[in-house]
Amino acid sequence: MSLAHMWSLVGVRISGIYLATRKLETGDLDGSVEAIGDAIDSALRAGDMFWLGHATTILVEALVERGTGSDLRAAQSAVDRLEAVPVTPGFVLHQVQLLRMRALLTRAHGDEAGYRSYVEHYRTRAAECGFTGHVATAEAM
Repeated sequence: MSLAHMWSLVGVRISGIYLATRKLETGDLDGSVEAIGDAIDSALRAGDMFWLGHATTILVEALVERGTGSDLRAAQSAVDRLEAVPVTPGFVLHQVQLLRMRALLTRAHGDEAGYRSYVEHYRTRAAECGFTGHVATAEAM
Protein backbone atom coordinates (compact mmCIF):
# COMPACT_ATOMS: atom_id res chain seq x y z
CA MET A 1 0.00 0.00 0.00
CA SER A 2 2.80 2.40 0.85
CA LEU A 3 4.53 1.87 -2.46
CA ALA A 4 1.24 2.61 -4.21
CA HIS A 5 1.07 5.87 -2.18
CA MET A 6 -1.84 4.60 -0.15
CA TRP A 7 0.03 4.51 3.14
CA SER A 8 2.93 6.37 4.66
CA LEU A 9 6.47 5.00 4.39
CA VAL A 10 6.79 5.84 8.08
CA GLY A 11 4.04 3.28 8.67
CA VAL A 12 6.06 0.67 6.83
CA ARG A 13 9.12 1.54 8.91
CA ILE A 14 7.15 1.33 12.16
CA SER A 15 5.62 -2.00 11.11
CA GLY A 16 9.08 -3.38 10.39
CA ILE A 17 10.31 -2.26 13.79
CA TYR A 18 7.39 -3.87 15.58
CA LEU A 19 7.79 -7.08 13.58
CA ALA A 20 11.49 -7.21 14.52
CA THR A 21 10.60 -6.49 18.16
CA ARG A 22 8.08 -9.32 18.23
CA LYS A 23 10.57 -11.72 16.65
CA LEU A 24 13.14 -10.71 19.28
CA GLU A 25 10.61 -11.27 22.08
CA THR A 26 9.77 -14.73 20.78
CA GLY A 27 13.40 -15.76 20.39
CA ASP A 28 13.60 -15.55 16.60
CA LEU A 29 16.90 -13.67 16.64
CA ASP A 30 17.74 -14.33 12.98
CA GLY A 31 14.29 -13.12 11.94
CA SER A 32 14.60 -10.03 14.12
CA VAL A 33 17.98 -9.07 12.65
CA GLU A 34 16.66 -9.61 9.13
CA ALA A 35 13.45 -7.64 9.71
CA ILE A 36 15.09 -4.65 11.36
CA GLY A 37 17.63 -4.06 8.60
CA ASP A 38 15.10 -2.59 6.19
CA ALA A 39 13.66 -0.32 8.89
CA ILE A 40 17.12 1.02 9.74
CA ASP A 41 17.97 1.61 6.08
CA SER A 42 14.65 3.39 5.58
CA ALA A 43 15.14 5.58 8.67
CA LEU A 44 18.64 6.53 7.56
CA ARG A 45 17.45 7.44 4.06
CA ALA A 46 14.55 9.50 5.43
CA GLY A 47 16.54 11.17 8.20
CA ASP A 48 14.06 9.74 10.71
CA MET A 49 16.05 10.11 13.91
CA PHE A 50 13.19 9.16 16.22
CA TRP A 51 12.75 5.66 14.82
CA LEU A 52 16.42 5.15 13.95
CA GLY A 53 17.45 4.99 17.60
CA HIS A 54 14.73 2.51 18.51
CA ALA A 55 15.44 0.33 15.47
CA THR A 56 19.17 0.31 16.23
CA THR A 57 18.44 -0.75 19.81
CA ILE A 58 16.40 -3.73 18.57
CA LEU A 59 19.24 -4.72 16.23
CA VAL A 60 21.84 -4.48 18.98
CA GLU A 61 19.69 -6.48 21.42
CA ALA A 62 19.25 -9.29 18.89
CA LEU A 63 22.92 -9.34 17.92
CA VAL A 64 24.09 -9.34 21.54
CA GLU A 65 21.68 -12.12 22.40
CA ARG A 66 22.97 -14.21 19.48
CA GLY A 67 26.40 -13.38 20.83
CA THR A 68 28.90 -14.58 18.24
CA GLY A 69 32.08 -12.59 17.71
CA SER A 70 30.81 -11.25 14.39
CA ASP A 71 27.46 -10.37 15.99
CA LEU A 72 29.18 -8.35 18.72
CA ARG A 73 31.31 -6.54 16.12
CA ALA A 74 28.16 -5.79 14.08
CA ALA A 75 26.41 -4.53 17.22
CA GLN A 76 29.35 -2.23 17.99
CA SER A 77 29.27 -0.94 14.41
CA ALA A 78 25.54 -0.20 14.76
CA VAL A 79 26.19 1.72 17.99
CA ASP A 80 29.03 3.65 16.36
CA ARG A 81 26.84 4.48 13.34
CA LEU A 82 24.02 5.80 15.55
CA GLU A 83 26.44 7.83 17.63
CA ALA A 84 27.86 9.43 14.47
CA VAL A 85 24.47 10.50 13.09
CA PRO A 86 24.08 14.26 13.42
CA VAL A 87 21.08 15.34 15.46
CA THR A 88 19.63 18.64 16.57
CA PRO A 89 21.18 20.02 19.77
CA GLY A 90 19.09 18.92 22.73
CA PHE A 91 17.92 15.68 21.07
CA VAL A 92 18.51 13.25 23.93
CA LEU A 93 16.72 10.12 22.80
CA HIS A 94 19.81 8.66 21.15
CA GLN A 95 21.93 9.47 24.22
CA VAL A 96 19.64 7.38 26.42
CA GLN A 97 19.43 4.49 23.96
CA LEU A 98 23.18 4.52 23.39
CA LEU A 99 23.79 4.13 27.14
CA ARG A 100 21.57 1.05 27.16
CA MET A 101 23.26 -0.44 24.12
CA ARG A 102 26.71 0.20 25.59
CA ALA A 103 25.62 -1.58 28.77
CA LEU A 104 24.51 -4.62 26.76
CA LEU A 105 27.77 -4.73 24.81
CA THR A 106 29.88 -4.27 27.92
CA ARG A 107 28.15 -7.20 29.61
CA ALA A 108 28.52 -9.32 26.48
CA HIS A 109 32.27 -8.74 26.75
CA GLY A 110 32.22 -9.96 30.36
CA ASP A 111 32.69 -6.62 32.13
CA GLU A 112 30.10 -6.73 34.94
CA ALA A 113 31.40 -3.59 36.68
CA GLY A 114 31.28 -1.65 33.41
CA TYR A 115 27.80 -3.04 32.74
CA ARG A 116 26.53 -1.85 36.14
CA SER A 117 28.06 1.58 35.56
CA TYR A 118 26.38 1.97 32.17
CA VAL A 119 23.05 0.75 33.56
CA GLU A 120 23.22 3.36 36.33
CA HIS A 121 24.09 6.11 33.80
CA TYR A 122 21.25 4.88 31.59
CA ARG A 123 18.75 4.96 34.48
CA THR A 124 19.91 8.38 35.67
CA ARG A 125 19.79 9.98 32.21
CA ALA A 126 16.40 8.43 31.46
CA ALA A 127 15.04 9.80 34.74
CA GLU A 128 16.46 13.27 33.99
CA CYS A 129 14.65 13.21 30.66
CA GLY A 130 11.38 11.91 32.11
CA PHE A 131 11.55 8.69 30.06
CA THR A 132 9.70 6.44 32.50
CA GLY A 133 9.75 3.45 30.16
CA HIS A 134 13.54 3.63 29.95
CA VAL A 135 13.79 4.05 33.73
CA ALA A 136 11.77 0.86 34.16
CA THR A 137 13.95 -0.95 31.62
CA ALA A 138 17.11 0.18 33.42
CA GLU A 139 15.73 -0.95 36.76
CA ALA A 140 14.93 -4.38 35.27
CA MET A 141 18.50 -4.67 34.00
